[in-house]
Amino acid sequence: MALFRLKLQSILIVKLSSVKDAFDKVTKKQKLSSSKPQEMIDPIRQEIELCFDTDYVLDYNSVLIELN
Repeated sequence: MALFRLKLQSILIVKLSSVKDAFDKVTKKQKLSSSKPQEMIDPIRQEIELCFDTDYVLDYNSVLIELN
């Protein structure tokens, strides 16, 4: 009976370990995928804030050149 319990415990530990590894992998991917949009949003937010700065003058020609 004790041998059966030990085998069962070792099987459960292996299974739980693989479930934990899978869970960690998914959460890591979610963190990475959520940080990428934030990395893209931050420069855009900074540019918008810069537009509201009173010392900032918009050069339409340079904007058009960059867009092309």
